[in-house]
Amino acid sequence: MKLVNIGCGTTYHKNWVNIDYSSDSNYVVEYDLSKGIPLENESVDFLYNSHILEHFSKESAMILLRECHRVLKPGAIIRVVIPDLKCLAEEYLKAFHVYKLEPSEYNEANYNWFVIELIDQLVRDESGGEMLKYWTKENILNTDTLENRIGNVFKKFSGLNINSYTSPITFKDKIKCRILNLLGIEWIEYQKLNFYKIGERHKWMYDEVSLNIILKNIGFTSIKVQKGHTSYFSEWSNYSSLDLDGEKLRKPDSLIVEAIKI
Repeated sequence: MKLVNIGCGTTYHKNWVNIDYSSDSNYVVEYDLSKGIPLENESVDFLYNSHILEHFSKESAMILLRECHRVLKPGAIIRVVIPDLKCLAEEYLKAFHVYKLEPSEYNEANYNWFVIELIDQLVRDESGGEMLKYWTKENILNTDTLENRIGNVFKKFSGLNINSYTSPITFKDKIKCRILNLLGIEWIEYQKLNFYKIGERHKWMYDEVSLNIILKNIGFTSIKVQKGHTSYFSEWSNYSSLDLDGEKLRKPDSLIVEAIKI
């Protein structure tokens, strides 16, 4: 079976075909997915993508999903994982009303966080944006809320010196940083210039209804909301770590939807 993970980042399975914009692994094919998916028609049995669709414009996301449909075999499965707009909107409204009823410091912190989570990745013009500033500040009152919303991402950056985040991390980045320094270009300035190319900003948001309509119009059927451990794919339990960290979702803000190609 050909199992494919597009926009995989650093979360992938070595026995799959893994594709991303950039790669520091022999197990990940480096390819610009805005140009399509570099696979043959009707060659894929299961296609997975997690938190990638929102980084494309609405029109480009439609094109990418049509590409997914093209490469899938008839009867094959697509699994789409995205930030859930409905859930985020509900959490924002809940935090708003709770603060109105009881304007405590903790409730204010929750309100401020959900405003950031709702807006920041749609408007930020530098890597990390307001989220990173919030994660790395001292004395965060609502760490429980952040852990429930974004899981290990918050744990990774909590207490981190914000300057260390903007430093080159991978070997490839360190080599690139040296070359840029020889050219008189600071790494931070390069990151700012490269920000839009990296695709960190969210360009659209989806919920169960909007994603259902899109998948149906493209030609998918049996569209269903799944959980981290459930799937149409009978062998998903062997690969569910793509979505799960132990028993919990790796990205707790996720909506997971599967569909089958007609």
